[in-house]
Amino acid sequence: MCVILTHRLLWLVGLAALLVACAQPSAQPAATAVPTAAPTAKPRAENTPTSAPEPTPTFTPVPTGTPVPTPIPSPTTQPPSLPSPTPQPTLKEIIAEASAAVVRIETADGSGSGFIFDPGGWVLTNAHVVGRFEEVEVILGRRFTYTGTVVGIDEEADIAVIKLDVAAEVPSLKFADISQVGPGDEVIAIGYPLSNILGTDPTISRGVVSALRTYLDIEYVQTDAAINPGNSGGPLVNSRGQVVGINTAKLEFAGDVSVEGVGFAISIGFVDELVPFLKAGGVVRVEGLATPTPRRATPTPAPRREDGASAPVETLDDSGWETYVSQSETYSINLAPDWLVDDLDPTLVLMSSSDGYSLMLLNSFGVFQGPLDAFVDLQLDALYGSLEGDGLSVELLAREEVEHASGLSTVKVTLRGAEYQGECATFITYYILLADAYGYALTSVACEGDTFNLLVTETMLQSFRAGAGAVEPPTPEPEPSSEWQTFVNEEARYAIDLAPGWVANTADPTYVDVSRDEGFGRFYVFHYDATGFTLDTLADWQVGSSQDEAASLALEFELVGRSEIEHPSGLPATELVFTFTGSAEFCDSYSRALVFLVDTSGYVLLGRSCETDLDFYFSDIEAMQDTFRPE
Repeated sequence: MCVILTHRLLWLVGLAALLVACAQPSAQPAATAVPTAAPTAKPRAENTPTSAPEPTPTFTPVPTGTPVPTPIPSPTTQPPSLPSPTPQPTLKEIIAEASAAVVRIETADGSGSGFIFDPGGWVLTNAHVVGRFEEVEVILGRRFTYTGTVVGIDEEADIAVIKLDVAAEVPSLKFADISQVGPGDEVIAIGYPLSNILGTDPTISRGVVSALRTYLDIEYVQTDAAINPGNSGGPLVNSRGQVVGINTAKLEFAGDVSVEGVGFAISIGFVDELVPFLKAGGVVRVEGLATPTPRRATPTPAPRREDGASAPVETLDDSGWETYVSQSETYSINLAPDWLVDDLDPTLVLMSSSDGYSLMLLNSFGVFQGPLDAFVDLQLDALYGSLEGDGLSVELLAREEVEHASGLSTVKVTLRGAEYQGECATFITYYILLADAYGYALTSVACEGDTFNLLVTETMLQSFRAGAGAVEPPTPEPEPSSEWQTFVNEEARYAIDLAPGWVANTADPTYVDVSRDEGFGRFYVFHYDATGFTLDTLADWQVGSSQDEAASLALEFELVGRSEIEHPSGLPATELVFTFTGSAEFCDSYSRALVFLVDTSGYVLLGRSCETDLDFYFSDIEAMQDTFRPE
């Protein structure tokens, strides 16, 4: 169960348990604490504990039909964007890149911060953030939620290592050379302090290194950067975005004197020595352990009009929505921006808004032999029995057959949950569906007056698709045309005409590969953000990129010609002609590249073919290059 639930929605715990019991498989058990005595964080003289660039695509053409004896070399290291001409990144850019690897860590006791230090999914944090839990919830970028396994922990040093089960590499931070860190160096603390007040966006605080300290054989970086409850476990980074320490505590009082601007981070040099031990499963326990920051307990009120009534929300911006497909691919549903997904148990998927005040449970039950009404009665009887046993009450507002947007047989049940311990009354929508004899129950919950989230959850419910319509069939590959066709790239803002028999692969709009249905002739259209470049420097960069490509393939590169031309579109362009030769694996190839600069957009039109096939391919390629026109 997602740990960001508030006690106002405790009735859902009983409901979730009920739904799991009704489903065929059992839900995964919640994380349990290690059955040992409660530990204590390392005593610290009145310290207050606180709780990558995108991969470079490889452009390898897959020839079809009858190939020539040796293949043409394809661009293998073409970057998705040009290197910035700015010598040093700005502070804002450094913070943005570093923040992408900072995570929020949630347990049943509270929340803290952490950061990914290895792209394979390894996270560092404080021991007092994870407590005695063997599994914790790790949230990256307010969108991706992982169940993290606490692999190693040293409570004496207040350090823990968590492993995430990730399918691909994730953003990570590098360690600084601690020998180069000293007083006066600028540092930035990144984390999720006071999330019960400030919400779930990361917070940045800036300061300098005040001193390097050693206390009870543990090395610390002292800083005046603000460190507050919830910062624990987050990184303290230098002006290059490298980690100099793990934020852990601040000094509030010295005797009876209030102290300001004295925070501590565990030195990354000290941490680096412990990482191999912790990654290998090392554990050091001590008595007692500090309590992390409590989670938010006060809901964000719905917008109000001047007369005090809830302000209506009539429209909903659908930008940023994504489609979630169940692990079994038996259903899909659209997911609103910033919503989190816990699908550890594929039969009971929990979705929640980032603030934890709107929820949705998607329960799949397998085959049900019987009419829809009988399935609805079964679900409601079990629901009422569970709520009564827990001493919770709901009021039935309506039960009706409705026309779901998917066309599925659906009964919609709406209920009102009474106020609980002073929290808001809840509005509950319960969609019960049958699709190809499979039963599904969708439950959404929001505060009764929260018109925005009520609209969001209703929109998500209506987007549910199951059975044959669960997953859209893949888009068929375009068929080569016997006529010239106009191809428009709306994202990269250009159009180009394709010669008969040529097809555009548009999987990445910044890199369009146009090919024939046979042979090794290739035509590529690249689009870049070329802010700060001139046409000459853009052409220089393309020459350098092609030289690097040739070197990576052990080929000889020769720039045969470079000239300024006026393109048929009326745009100035630089024409580059070069060859790749000297390989038994690849044929000797001839390339013609046209380089354009339109405002801050750079375009490179690269045609390439084996030298033995120039007459066959290049009449088409040059004709297509001539039709290029920015939109």
